[in-house]
Amino acid sequence: MSFIENLGLLLSFQKFFLIPNYNVNFPVTVLRSIPVFFFLYLAFKDVYGAFSSREVSSLHEISELGDMIARFELLSHRIVFILTFLIAIKENSKHLYLISNLIEFERKLEQVCHVKRKPLGYLRNNIEISFTVMFNFAFYGVFWGHAFPEITLGLFFRLLTHFTVVTTNNLVILYMTRIIKEISDLSNYVVFCMKSDDISVFQLFVDFLKLPQIVNSATGGTIFLSFLQHVGSTAMISYFIFWLLMGNEWIPPKVLFLFVCSVWSISNIIYTAHISFMGNRLHQMIYKLIRHHNNLNEGLELTRRSQPPIQFNKHQIQLWLGHIDKKSIVAGSLEVTNAGFFSVQSIMTTYLIILLQFKQLEDSTMYR
Repeated sequence: MSFIENLGLLLSFQKFFLIPNYNVNFPVTVLRSIPVFFFLYLAFKDVYGAFSSREVSSLHEISELGDMIARFELLSHRIVFILTFLIAIKENSKHLYLISNLIEFERKLEQVCHVKRKPLGYLRNNIEISFTVMFNFAFYGVFWGHAFPEITLGLFFRLLTHFTVVTTNNLVILYMTRIIKEISDLSNYVVFCMKSDDISVFQLFVDFLKLPQIVNSATGGTIFLSFLQHVGSTAMISYFIFWLLMGNEWIPPKVLFLFVCSVWSISNIIYTAHISFMGNRLHQMIYKLIRHHNNLNEGLELTRRSQPPIQFNKHQIQLWLGHIDKKSIVAGSLEVTNAGFFSVQSIMTTYLIILLQFKQLEDSTMYR
C-alpha cells in the first residue's frame, strides 16, 4: 500500500487529531484523544483570555489597533484548531471512507494495469513534517528566547500551546496537500492504462473520476478553514511588517520582530500556494483524462476476456462527466487551484489595505 506509506508521519500524526479511531479499538482511540483534549482545553482557555483580558500584548500601550490585530492573530490559530477538531468529528466517517477508497483504488490499479507503485522512501515521505516541526521549534525558540528572558510555568504552557496549535494547523494543511498530490500521482497511471480498451480499464477511469467528489466531501471544510486561517494570518502579520517599515527607529528588538513577521508571512504563503498548485495539477490531470475519453470512437467496443464485447454510450458518459467534480473545491465554490490561490491573495491584500487605512486613522487621531 504505497498510498499509506507515502502519507508517512503526516498520517500518523492525524491518527491523534483528525482520525483517532483509524484501525484501532475504542480504548486506543480514547488514549489517542487525551493529548488532543488537553490542548483543546488550553486553546479554549486562551480564547476566553483573549476576549476577557484588557490587553493581550505589550502593543496595547503603543497602538490599540496593533493590540487588536495581535488579539485576532491569537484567536485565529486557537479557533481554527478547535473548529478543525469539531469538523473532524463530524466528517470522521467520510474521512475514513476516503482513505479506504484510495487504498482500494490503488489495489485495483495495480491489478488492472499490472503496475506496482513504489513508495517514495521514508526520508522523502517525511521531509515536510520533519522540516515543519523543526522550523517551528527553532523559529519560536529563538524568538521567545529574546522576548521572554524569564519563563514562568504559566507562560511555558501558553508558549507550548501556541507552538502545538500552530504546528498542528500547519500539519493539517500539509496532510490535505499530500492527499491531493497522491490522487494526482494516481492519475498518471490511469492515463497510461487508458491506452487499453479493456472494460476493466474503463471502469478504473470511472472510479478515478469519483475520487474528487469524495475528497471534497471529506476534506472540504478542513481545507477551507486552513486556507482561511493561513491567509488571514498573513494579512495580519503583513500589517505589522508595513507598520514597522514605516517607522524611523531601527533598534534590535524591532529588527528581530520584523524578521520574525517576514519569515512567518512567507511560510503562510508557501503553505497556501503549495496546496493550490497541487490542486491545480490534479485539475489538469483530470481534464487530460477526459480529453482522452472524448477522443474515443463512438462505436468503441470495450472487451473483457471470455466475455462478449460491451458497447458504451459515449453521450451518456459525457453527460455524467459534466456533473461530477473535476477539481478540489471548498466552501461550495472556492477552487483549490491557481485561480483560487490568486483569489484568496487578492482578498488578503484587500484586508491589509483596510487595516493600513485604520492605522492612518489611528495615527491622525493620536497627533491631532
